[in-house]
Amino acid sequence: MGFSLQKLRGANEDQDTEVDLKSYGIKVISTSGIKIGHKYIRVVANISPLNSENIVDPSSPLITSDDEAFSEKGEFSKFVFTMAGTSETGLILKTDKDDKDVLYDYLKISDAIKVRIVTTLIEENEINTLSSFSIDNGQVTGYFIERDGVPPDLEFEEGYLKRIPANTYDVIENHCNYPPGKRPHCGEEFRLITTPEKSGSRSGILIHMGSTYEDITGCLIPVGSNYSSFEQPFDLGNGPENFTVYSSNQTSETTLVAINSYIESKKNEAKARKK
Repeated sequence: MGFSLQKLRGANEDQDTEVDLKSYGIKVISTSGIKIGHKYIRVVANISPLNSENIVDPSSPLITSDDEAFSEKGEFSKFVFTMAGTSETGLILKTDKDDKDVLYDYLKISDAIKVRIVTTLIEENEINTLSSFSIDNGQVTGYFIERDGVPPDLEFEEGYLKRIPANTYDVIENHCNYPPGKRPHCGEEFRLITTPEKSGSRSGILIHMGSTYEDITGCLIPVGSNYSSFEQPFDLGNGPENFTVYSSNQTSETTLVAINSYIESKKNEAKARKK
């Protein structure tokens, strides 16, 4: 199976619209250990028709998700490739749904290099929230500190101190148009693109440097593994109560630099491939 993936990838990189898979006598090729980057994923390939010289178009597959079981492990996604110059299916690749983006990026199907950040909640309280993040399946890892303490009916309102509503966001580099000396690191920041449905009247969500929840009103602070936590008393209306407060421990800048360095490498990779 490995040679077929490499052929598809190579053809896509060369901007070919045809690749010969030669399916003589083989309909299903299966493997449980294709290493893509730092991750092993499982891929099943269905080649059709048999005993023919299959010429498929590697550049524009139809990608679908199914609810069927795949290798007794949850759901899978399908990549359907047509025969070159026709609308007939010539190749179907199946992989676990969680690995769809890994395979997608490996094959370089898209016109642009994509960077995927996935966050996972670790702990939350009425003061702040701590989540882990992973970029492109572990290429860069760290944590995010967010603010908290707002009733759910106000979490979408502009100006309130709150966490970011759970959703999927596109991320762009932040435009750095501040006066000289103000926000000197703004060129390294990122902004989540928002919509009224996702975040109400909020005009933007920044990922920027900081120490604790006091440095943010509705943004994300990236921190490294050396973050710390401490107990601090707060009176939220029912008398003093201790809450855990998280601190970046001065790891915010290095973590933001790590994110930028990885994205810069992806940019250079895209330029080299003229994408």
